[in-house]
Amino acid sequence: MKNNILTIILLVSFLGLSAQQPKTKIAGRLDTKTNSIHLSNTEGLDITIFVNKSQQFTYNYNNLKKGFYYLDEIGTVYLAPSYQLQIIPNKEGDYTFSGRGALENNNFRAAKKALEQFFPKSGGDNMGELNQATYYLDVPIFEQKLDSFQQHGIALINKSLDSFYRKYAVLDFKYYCRSLTGEYTSFYGTDLQLLGTIDDSIRILDSKAPDYVMKVTALMASTHKKQMNSADRIRLYELSSGKFDMDDAILFRNSRNYREAFESYFQSISYLKYITADEFKGKITDQNIKRLTVARGEVKNPFILAYFEYTYTKGIVNEHKDIDTVNKYYNDYTAKAKNEAYISDIRKIYDNKIAFSDNHTAPSFKYKNVSGKVVSLESLRGKYVYIDVWATWCGPCKGEIPHLKKLEEAYRGKNLQFVSISVDAQTDLKKWQTFVKTEQLAGIQLITDNAFETSFITKMGINSIPRFILIDPQGKLVYANALRPSDKALRDQLDKLPL
Repeated sequence: MKNNILTIILLVSFLGLSAQQPKTKIAGRLDTKTNSIHLSNTEGLDITIFVNKSQQFTYNYNNLKKGFYYLDEIGTVYLAPSYQLQIIPNKEGDYTFSGRGALENNNFRAAKKALEQFFPKSGGDNMGELNQATYYLDVPIFEQKLDSFQQHGIALINKSLDSFYRKYAVLDFKYYCRSLTGEYTSFYGTDLQLLGTIDDSIRILDSKAPDYVMKVTALMASTHKKQMNSADRIRLYELSSGKFDMDDAILFRNSRNYREAFESYFQSISYLKYITADEFKGKITDQNIKRLTVARGEVKNPFILAYFEYTYTKGIVNEHKDIDTVNKYYNDYTAKAKNEAYISDIRKIYDNKIAFSDNHTAPSFKYKNVSGKVVSLESLRGKYVYIDVWATWCGPCKGEIPHLKKLEEAYRGKNLQFVSISVDAQTDLKKWQTFVKTEQLAGIQLITDNAFETSFITKMGINSIPRFILIDPQGKLVYANALRPSDKALRDQLDKLPL
């Protein structure tokens, strides 16, 4: 009898403890229209949080591990057990936090937002985080301002009583400042407006001509109005892109800027330390394959290496056009990887790749045009369909528009329908409508219902734009990755079709 009573007491105590396990609550309202957002981290966590018609969301999580996460639409957030975060849009176009955990999250964002207090403004002429006026600053002045900015940010972060947060937020902020040094070094003395005009000049050059590289180099050099002395350039380059501690797995889990430092380092040595004989002859290597090779040669920490193997293999599977290459890297990865979340994600992408490759039926879509009328892929049966996936914020996409207009004119009256699908957010609906009308875009102009997070886009594995797709009259994919309008070979391919 005593044993039974003791068992009951222990069971009740256990259930009581279970019920009292700390919950993390995230709730708020978005300033964008979307059906769902994702809470994710580098360990493979990917939680779908549903958003209602009022753009509100609520999510409770038991025993969420303390650390930094990424929340779609909102960005990096710091979470810990028992946090009760409320997130709402503010007048500055960002988000404000209230509730437990607000100080950490507000100050984390405020530290970086203070950049505009320390560096000159220049009417929005930015290439990255910095702007035109900053790229014209002399080196000593830039370094002085950057140091003041860094100290200000660290002071804000250190107001928290959470030692874990202070340690990793400060380290993340220092790596953010490192990235600013790299950006300044890259664009020092550059006339951004002039830089923006040379894309078309480069595009019309013959890339096979013997003087192609020389002409491109000359065009790029013409955009530099100030030159940094070699000693400063070497020193700043080393500060921003040189070797660093690459063995901190906890920091890697929690710092986006630390992770980006790896990317910057990989890029800086990829064609110095890892150049191949083919590359030396001018052959271009797939960048995901290249970075995977570099990561395997440079990274020793198992967790960090696993992340990069996942990231770059995912890129190969999603973007590479040669199915034999895709199969090789996919099979190699799935045979050796141990993170089930990573494997599941890559398998899903691979399955879509196979299901929606050339000669397979294209996934369906139903999107609204400028007038609000729904257009489906099925409604275009009987015609070849050339699809341009783009956005108003995408420079390379807009660079293809003049070529697309010429293509449309050349094939007017043929059995070929041109369709442009924008992945602009629904909050930019009016911006998209205005752009379409102002630029007098022809063809069928559509916009997705949820930016990139919509069935057709995800099934086609589209995570970078512009992307072009050609579908036949029966709805089958002729080219899942079609040539761009600016590519002269596209017309040769179209001319072979029974249009």
